[in-house]
Amino acid sequence: MSRDVTLSRRHALALLGVGVGGGGYLWHTRSGPDGDLGPETRPAGTDAQLEDLIRGNTAFATSMLRRFADEEPNANHLFSPVSIATALAMARAGAREETATQMTETLAFPSEDDLHPAVGALQYDLNERAADAATPGIVDRLRGGREFDLTVANALWGQTGYPYREPFLETLEANYGTGLREVDFVDDTDGARAAVNDWVDDATDGRIDEFLPPESVTDATRLVVTNAVTLFADWAEAFDPDDTRDRTFTALSGSSEEVAMMNQTGDFPYAREPEYGAIELPYVGEEVSMVIVVPPEGEFESFEADLDADRIAEIFDALEEREAAIHVPRFEFDLEFELAEVLGDLGMSAPFDPEAANFEGVAPAEAGSDALYLFDVYHEAYVSVDEAGTEAVAATGLSGGLASGPPTLIADRPFLFFVRDRSTDAVLFLGRVVDAANAQ
Repeated sequence: MSRDVTLSRRHALALLGVGVGGGGYLWHTRSGPDGDLGPETRPAGTDAQLEDLIRGNTAFATSMLRRFADEEPNANHLFSPVSIATALAMARAGAREETATQMTETLAFPSEDDLHPAVGALQYDLNERAADAATPGIVDRLRGGREFDLTVANALWGQTGYPYREPFLETLEANYGTGLREVDFVDDTDGARAAVNDWVDDATDGRIDEFLPPESVTDATRLVVTNAVTLFADWAEAFDPDDTRDRTFTALSGSSEEVAMMNQTGDFPYAREPEYGAIELPYVGEEVSMVIVVPPEGEFESFEADLDADRIAEIFDALEEREAAIHVPRFEFDLEFELAEVLGDLGMSAPFDPEAANFEGVAPAEAGSDALYLFDVYHEAYVSVDEAGTEAVAATGLSGGLASGPPTLIADRPFLFFVRDRSTDAVLFLGRVVDAANAQ
């Protein structure tokens, strides 16, 4: 999806996003790079600001999902709405005029005054989830150590000696917890790219080791923003591997193959409506979960096409805890893609246009900020779901046994999954599994 650019005349801003276990993009997030784990104190984002940010990010995510589904209807997909929003919000801090307007409207951002404190507060809160889960209750102590690691990290890479505006740097430091890391794109392009790739490798615990391709960084690059969101988490109630059985999964294309299907019965948040069946599987600590949504047979495409922020909120609100059974395939897949064309088609073309982009908030015009533009937004995502848990470094639709038994959700056909933060409803990762055999 890359577009031709005249790098000899204009300088490139690179936005990078990586997600492990649910999604990622031209910024990357992961647990653990020293000094990159967001603001040390919580920015003053209010509940109302957070709600506006999350609702807008969910609306943007459904637009992205429809675009991916239209392009590759029979393919599994995965991305991290939170990662994309964080990375592009950092770029929005330096955007001006029509460039800023297009970014705000396409990404469904709140006003800039609300945007950065809200993103920073969300990042701070998400990083606190892992700290909360690290204090086990008596059940976890009896079971032994179980993993929950959720991390959002940011890094800013700038050309040595380039006069970046102090308000831009201060906004990123205060709200995103990232200072400027100086590298030499001009005289040591390969070394600068290696520094970014090493950070991504560390941030994703080695899941993504060559994130930036050679053509993504040139001597015209002036700024690279990276964000990584990673999740390594065990289920609060693990599946028993002895209960996993081969079962037929019917793909969206109509083909059918045997796949390894995990099974368990327990008390889970569950919803059954004519348009879908849904079940929520919490992770250790029960602050983050995966919600699996299975539309009726033959109705996946129409359900997905109509999915929006209101419908997702309705699904989450409809979940009520009760005894229920779940049958879901193991799945594992990774994706990498460039988002410039997708974002341009959604209404955000100016930031990628060397002649139209305005990032005057990054550096004074006399320093060349009138020549700054986004070269691309890179996203790489990985998810692995098995009996133990998840690495994410997504009317009928239900089958019941005996009338007196628990309701049963069987994901033996295309389904959506959402990894969500339960207290805010932020969608950390959004995915579709339409071909489970291709994900095992």
